[in-house]
Amino acid sequence: MNIVSVLASYHDRLLERLSPARFYPLLLAVLCVAGLLPLLMPGLPMGHDMYYHFSRLHAMCEGLRHGVFPVMINASALQGYGYASGLFYPDFFLYPVALLGVCGMSLVNAYKVFLIVLVLANAFSAYAVAWKIGRDHFVAFAAGLLYTWSSYFVVDVFLRAAVGEMTAFPFFPWILLGLYEIVYRDWRKFYYLALGFAGLTLSHNLSLVIMALVTAALLAFWHVRLLCEPRRIAAVLGAVLLTWLLSGFYLVTLLEQMASNTFILSNVATGSIADRAVAFPRLFLEFPFMKLEHWIPPGIGVILLVVLCQRLRFRGGDSNAQHFRDALLLMGVVCLLCASHFVPWEGALRTLAVIQFPWRFYLPATAGLALGGALTLGTIVNGTASARRRWLWLLIVGCASPWWLNICYQYAAKIHEKNIFRTFTPGVKQEASGLVYLPKGVLPEDLAERGEKLLAVPEIPLSFTRPRPGMIELTYEGNRSDCEVELPLVWYKGFGAELKDQRGKRTTQVSSSSRHCVTVLIPEDSGAGVIRVWYRGTALQRLTRWVSLISAIVMVGLWWQQRSRRKVSDQQAVAQAEAEALAEADGGNTQA
Repeated sequence: MNIVSVLASYHDRLLERLSPARFYPLLLAVLCVAGLLPLLMPGLPMGHDMYYHFSRLHAMCEGLRHGVFPVMINASALQGYGYASGLFYPDFFLYPVALLGVCGMSLVNAYKVFLIVLVLANAFSAYAVAWKIGRDHFVAFAAGLLYTWSSYFVVDVFLRAAVGEMTAFPFFPWILLGLYEIVYRDWRKFYYLALGFAGLTLSHNLSLVIMALVTAALLAFWHVRLLCEPRRIAAVLGAVLLTWLLSGFYLVTLLEQMASNTFILSNVATGSIADRAVAFPRLFLEFPFMKLEHWIPPGIGVILLVVLCQRLRFRGGDSNAQHFRDALLLMGVVCLLCASHFVPWEGALRTLAVIQFPWRFYLPATAGLALGGALTLGTIVNGTASARRRWLWLLIVGCASPWWLNICYQYAAKIHEKNIFRTFTPGVKQEASGLVYLPKGVLPEDLAERGEKLLAVPEIPLSFTRPRPGMIELTYEGNRSDCEVELPLVWYKGFGAELKDQRGKRTTQVSSSSRHCVTVLIPEDSGAGVIRVWYRGTALQRLTRWVSLISAIVMVGLWWQQRSRRKVSDQQAVAQAEAEALAEADGGNTQA
């Protein structure tokens, strides 16, 4: 029996029965789910950043259980001094995971549900964008598989456990679609660019920085076309404004905190960013590299190199989609080179050391090469059934290689090391993510040495409890003058205090001490009483939340209105076509 012929015949029958509009999305979903079968094993292999992100999830669960929303402070971190995860790291897409935890699901299982949803969202994000550009379901399938079963995505999910970066993956295709609409097609659809950047903003800070640089470079590349049609420049500005409206509740909070104090911004302990650049031969090889002085991820995958080389088989076309395809491939190659020593990381680009690792450019490189490569395959197969079938098998085999190679390596290594993550236990230094976004001068070991100690000037009888996560209830007596009390809480702008004594409830002054801890003032006219201190947020935070919420509601309303109008217009067009057909039929009958 010829297995190839049987499979080809089965493929053709199934494609004919389901139609491409159903066959390719179904196949993509099946492959994505099958690729996550290792999640059925107990626990998870311990990824690089897993402890920190589970610390965030644990803090969110505890906060939600006690009625705190949004959860800005990881109250149990750093021996109870707190770490402001929610102020500096976007938590927006993690709240569903935390809610599952509040409802009784273990955090590990809730995280696994998150991974399943994320992988499917990533695949169908690329699928939808490629479909909107190429109008070909095979091309859309190729984009979804190339983008999702890519080496860097699987490394982010299973090896690095880089929650922020892997959550950012689904939004890169929408940014590229927004650029395509603004530059080449309908500039009024600039909202795709805004939605992509808003999602990126609420996913990962450094991915936002990198994609902002890439987008600026692309717009400069298209500057002639933009200058010839100023309305397209206005569309870019409109996308910027809409991005701020939708995600300003996080961005403004971040900027407000950065302006209020000096924070640690990098956690690269030794060396420079150039030490972590990738050697050129390793840019594509998806093999896990071991025994390196500085860890680097595997390359982005040989299959992406294969589809990139297919572009050499034909001449470029004149359509907008073809021009955009070539721009995507060029963007992918340039971003890939940015991960290597090809660019001057020791010189002009040293100012970008905040991104920590040059190989973070793998993400936009994967997006550009996956979408551009899929559009390239669409030109090559050109509707030919045998070519589509041949490339379908090549894609499945070529994309499965980096996916399963890295998953099997990670599971085998961690099972051998007996380093499988099953439950979260608070109290480890990694809760502070390598000290990033701690006030400069604050060290976890100093906080651990001090312990839960109150420092009062002048000294008076004091005691305190923690009635809920992130809140301290301070009880005092015998006060005769203004007394400053330093609490075991790291200070961030937004802490508030409420004093209750013989005169009733009132607010009292909160400030930062020289050790960057929260300090409250007991006024001289209060001899005994209770002070409650918690993170209540700032007025600017509350204002921007309302602005973003109203903006999102208005945008959904406008989208729904536009959708309804388009539906009515389509119905009218169909009715008109049927009426014209009926009129032609009546005319023919009359002549007969």
